[in-house]
Amino acid sequence: MTAADRPTEVPALRGSGADRSEVGTLVVGGGPAGTAVLMAASRNGLLPEMLRRGLVVLDRRDRIGGGALNEYAINSDSAADTFLSVLDGHPDGLLDGVALSEEAQAIRRLGRGAVPLELAGRLLDRVGEALGRHLRNQACGAAMTGWHAVHTRRQDDGRWLTLVEQTPRPGVSRDTRPSPATLRGARRWILSTNVLVTTGGSQPEERIAEERVGGCHLPKSRLMQSDAVVRSGGAEIIRERFRGRAAPLAVVVGASTSAVSSAQVLLSSMPPDGRVVVLAREQLRVFYASAAEARAEGYSFDPERDVCPLSGFVFRFGGMRFDNRELVMRAFGLGGREPEPRLSIRSLRDGAGPDPEVQALFDRADLVVTALGYRPNALTVLDAGGRPIPLLAHQGWRQPMVGDGGCLLDGVGNEIPGLFGIGLASGFRPPAAMGGEPSFRGQSNGLWLWQNEIGRLLATGMVARLRAGPPTVPARPARGKKMRHDALAS
Repeated sequence: MTAADRPTEVPALRGSGADRSEVGTLVVGGGPAGTAVLMAASRNGLLPEMLRRGLVVLDRRDRIGGGALNEYAINSDSAADTFLSVLDGHPDGLLDGVALSEEAQAIRRLGRGAVPLELAGRLLDRVGEALGRHLRNQACGAAMTGWHAVHTRRQDDGRWLTLVEQTPRPGVSRDTRPSPATLRGARRWILSTNVLVTTGGSQPEERIAEERVGGCHLPKSRLMQSDAVVRSGGAEIIRERFRGRAAPLAVVVGASTSAVSSAQVLLSSMPPDGRVVVLAREQLRVFYASAAEARAEGYSFDPERDVCPLSGFVFRFGGMRFDNRELVMRAFGLGGREPEPRLSIRSLRDGAGPDPEVQALFDRADLVVTALGYRPNALTVLDAGGRPIPLLAHQGWRQPMVGDGGCLLDGVGNEIPGLFGIGLASGFRPPAAMGGEPSFRGQSNGLWLWQNEIGRLLATGMVARLRAGPPTVPARPARGKKMRHDALAS
């Protein structure tokens, strides 16, 4: 019997029924971001109160913890000891067993080195096991694996009613119509004061269709997105694509960590006479532990805007680290490193018309990899009348999902009380109090920040809302009762 087959006991508080439960906090997505917030809550003494008021973690997979991390074939941009540091400081020895696990010991042997994401994912699966046991041991806690959220709807008192369904298992057709009895067992409603959305991000195909690079259309028949390149199996796809081709050319579009990671995979998978060109709209930056170290290697930076005032790091947030750092430094010949002759990095120029050099590269390329970022898999949000609430993340490709307080943003940029968000593509921009270089304009997807500063921000905000009680929103029109019935029946 799998986790999805077993009945899940959801903590039942006042006003609950067989298919409806009331809790304080619902976490939609139990992957690295969702568990990071719970780890931060634990280390800051907030988890017991969240559990007392009811806490449910929902995930479509058969486990919580590592999410899709172990599906990637690249290294992390966080040091090994960073992964282990967040296992300490939990009351009641919550993660003591994880610290002694085989995965933790393997990471410990890497010291200050990079960690393969597959190994990091297995460590976080261990964290998820420990958190899941802890939840099950509490009267008001549960980990619902094999379930996903369909939508959440604001109630008249400001709380949120979320429809959750069992996720079809592999081999079960989504088109198979379940019987009414089966449907009742596979669908539930969870009423909560807080909803934490940690549903990750994706690279939708329509982004490629709309994108212009140097004013040029992307060659549709030779495209591959960076997420597919860096996942397990990506290297095999590339080797097959280049099989029998003399001096193959691959073009990578982007200036992110994903772009450089894709270049790494391409260089290791193509024939020795192959070549990779990275087209970057922004300057590729590298991390240094100090300004003195950067100057010693002839690296140019702004000492006021590019140095973190808290740590003294150069490009703490925006700089490449570990494998990617080394590749970029070789491309630029920094620190006396021998250049990588198969790699070149070119800056994209803005212009009114197509750039002939970019067009020539696209015409010649055997493969074009797009590393244009991720779009958040935002949860569908409804107002008290059952109407969709537009989210800012859906207004444009570069719009954030969350604001400075960690809450989801509506279509005009206002935070939605009680709906919190974190994770890949959430768009959270760390405030100055969290450090980082003043010139940083991107979003933070760092696991360490999720498990520490950002996680604490969100956990504190959710507990404050639990203590204060949600604000009452304006009552719906009288026709709202019919709309409510229709929504519950959907």
